[in-house]
Amino acid sequence: MPDMTQLRTQREESFTDTCRLDLTVDVDDTSDGYTQSWPAGSSVACNITTPSSNPSKSGGLLQILPEERGYLIALPHGTAIGAPDRIRRASDGKIFEVIGVDKHGTFGIQTTVAVIELGV
Repeated sequence: MPDMTQLRTQREESFTDTCRLDLTVDVDDTSDGYTQSWPAGSSVACNITTPSSNPSKSGGLLQILPEERGYLIALPHGTAIGAPDRIRRASDGKIFEVIGVDKHGTFGIQTTVAVIELGV
């Protein structure tokens, strides 16, 4: 029987996309506030799906997704990401904003995030 490390590796190898993780940075605007920016981050394997394509693996994240712009993105297990970080799909440049993260991971083999597509 495969161990968790093998299962995580197999899951990551099955991902069909590459995504760039752009983590939010708050920059002091010198006016008692801040401005958010999303500098280019690291690239990882990912899998982007609509919730309707696999509702049994969506868990509680389905409750927060807007129907018309919502997607689920599977990332390697342990990926550090959260709202309002952004994810850019390498194949077409589409940008998604993270609105929720499955804190428990899907069976401990991936990190699943709920996102909305920006610019739609």
